Amino acid sequence: TDSGAEVETYRLDDRLYPKDLPPVLGDGCILLYVNYFGLCQKNVHKLLQHIPSAQLIVDNSQALFSPPTDALATIYSVRKFVGVPDGGLLISRGVEIERPENEDTFSIERMRHLFLRMAHSARDGYSSYVEAENTLNDTRPLRMSRLTQRLLASIDMAGVKRQRRANFLLLTELINEHNSWHWTLESDAVPLCFPLVVDWDVADLKKALIKKNIYIPNYWNEAKARIYPNTVEHRLMQCCLAVPCDQRYTSDQLSYLAEMIISFINAQRMNGVL
Repeated sequence: TDSGAEVETYRLDDRLYPKDLPPVLGDGCILLYVNYFGLCQKNVHKLLQHIPSAQLIVDNSQALFSPPTDALATIYSVRKFVGVPDGGLLISRGVEIERPENEDTFSIERMRHLFLRMAHSARDGYSSYVEAENTLNDTRPLRMSRLTQRLLASIDMAGVKRQRRANFLLLTELINEHNSWHWTLESDAVPLCFPLVVDWDVADLKKALIKKNIYIPNYWNEAKARIYPNTVEHRLMQCCLAVPCDQRYTSDQLSYLAEMIISFINAQRMNGVL
């Protein structure tokens, strides 16, 4: 909305594909589609079969490793996948994008929460994380900082891909029996997380995990005002536990996490809550 464009939202079906799209998008209209959890590349290809590529922008902020398509533009967020303070990527087709003149020079200040998390815990780094997020509210484009570029150059991206996929598959073995949605990990997919979707509000489960110093991220809080009950979007916000599967976690840590989740579910069922 900062661009001044008029925004109209659409609904999703249970495959996270846009519902009730018009047969033809109007002149000047562009569809923005999110590759949810890095697991919806099939939907991107399906959209390209139904709308002109010049009218599609793919938001791959949750799908760093999904390759760009013939869409007008593809957007990536590196900090959701690896330990960098900021920075994104934009790949465009047929549109020449002018590189911003000014460089982001605030990256060092955004590193504090990453250091605190490494040295102590996610709890210790949370307030600094919130402060760092607030500095990104200014959407004026800047060139990626030299610090972020150098950090990215030092990361074993192939190793990140392998570990995330292995962790996702391990979580599938451990907790997928409790999942009401079953995800397919395509051969080239690298997931943001393992989405555990249940038939009840996961708020109490998140609180129970926090007591064990396990923090589960919340997504799309800004969308609450426009979400209707009993919709796919409502389930994603209220009934989805975005279980981390990133490269920092070992199989032992994920097994412990899965054990905590299953223990909570079993206790709730025993008490007649679920």
